[in-house]
Amino acid sequence: MAFLWTVFPLELLSEKVMQPLKGLIAHELSRRGLSQSKVGQILGISQPAVSAYLKLDREHYERRLADVGLSKEEVNRLLDVVVMAVDQQNYPEAIEYLNNFVLSLLSSLRFCDVHRRAAPYLRNCDICKNISIVNEVKNRIITSFNMIKSNKYVINLVPKVLMNIVELGGEGPIGYPGRISVVGESLVATSEPQLWGAKFLGKLILNINNIHRNIKAVINIRYDENIINCIKKYNYEYVIVGPSNTEEETIENITAAMRVRSYDVVLDRGGVGIEANGYVFGFDAPDAAAKILKIAQCGAGAQR
Repeated sequence: MAFLWTVFPLELLSEKVMQPLKGLIAHELSRRGLSQSKVGQILGISQPAVSAYLKLDREHYERRLADVGLSKEEVNRLLDVVVMAVDQQNYPEAIEYLNNFVLSLLSSLRFCDVHRRAAPYLRNCDICKNISIVNEVKNRIITSFNMIKSNKYVINLVPKVLMNIVELGGEGPIGYPGRISVVGESLVATSEPQLWGAKFLGKLILNINNIHRNIKAVINIRYDENIINCIKKYNYEYVIVGPSNTEEETIENITAAMRVRSYDVVLDRGGVGIEANGYVFGFDAPDAAAKILKIAQCGAGAQR
């Protein structure tokens, strides 16, 4: 039965998913001005291999990924996070996020149809259901924190009530107890993410996920006019709500806005005893963090 190894799931995944993803990452890094040698160092391939990837246009790789069920939106979101982590020289975070995403295609059984097309005699195969990624949501939150911590401008986005990162897991929302603060010129989290570590944002993301199943994460930031300009620069969908005089009213106002449509950012004016805040939503925590990094970088440019 040696022929079975020609359709081993991980090998097929490498061919059908990792190769076109590397092609798109090579294109994106090259577009940002990196040399082919540098791109090769980041991707762990030779300069001639990078050149070969770049000879084929982005649409070629997007079509290959679409053939295995990955939408352009999903791919762009993945690229955004990976390239943003590379920009911050957070190479371990980029690798971990990409690796976990690819493994999740197996563990969620999303890749089964592709596998069965290559090996029809395995139509009853479901071995990939046994693949598990330990503390997957918690690790994504930590990855997100490391991404934003590496950017010196993110501290300008931390509100007086401090910042938090929350993602919805299978057992409920996970976030940092005690929130994320600024010490000197660095972001600091005093403990690891926990289930219901952030009660307010936890309640909020549960409400929003009930409306939009593809939104599972939220990060809060400071709200001012400069931030609005940066949100507009990146064409993020946003809305302003409030005033909100209690945390419950904040949740109600944001939820009401999100019932109308899906927004990347909701800005709440705050109220009596409630600081104005922005709430950046994402498919997962790294997706929201990538948006935060763009807003922070833009805001820094505006202040110069």
